[in-house]
Amino acid sequence: GIQPSVQSGQSGPLAHAADAYRSRSIPLAAANTFLINFFLGSFAIITLPSLFIPGLGILFALIRATVWGLLLAPTSHALAATMLPHSWTLLLEGEAYILAAFFALQIPLSFFDTNAQPPISLPRRLLNAILLNLKANILIAVVLLIAATYEAIEVILMIPK
Repeated sequence: GIQPSVQSGQSGPLAHAADAYRSRSIPLAAANTFLINFFLGSFAIITLPSLFIPGLGILFALIRATVWGLLLAPTSHALAATMLPHSWTLLLEGEAYILAAFFALQIPLSFFDTNAQPPISLPRRLLNAILLNLKANILIAVVLLIAATYEAIEVILMIPK
């Protein structure tokens, strides 16, 4: 998440968000977190790849879940205490990425759905799956907005004054 970047003042993709957190502005921090998580974390990494190579977004979602497990597993009691409040952020963000992966899965499944009544052509099935996927981004955005707001509050309260 954003916590290490806020504390260390790193540069890179999270630097702008880290500045927002250091400003202690919850709306600004939440907006930055939402934009990063929605456009990069969900749309660019899960939805978009699935539109070009059906199923690729699912693979990326599985890789992300594995990396989260390796990086964020509490390996000590002190880290577990720190991660406990952050668990809600991870659950909410993770749910949004699961939703993105679920809807991205609809694209490769549309290749094999030949039982539709009345019969629908492959291009039409793909278009329907893509439209469903894009509509689902509204739900994904709502979940990520809630997660970003919680994360902004959580991290800003943890930053020493």
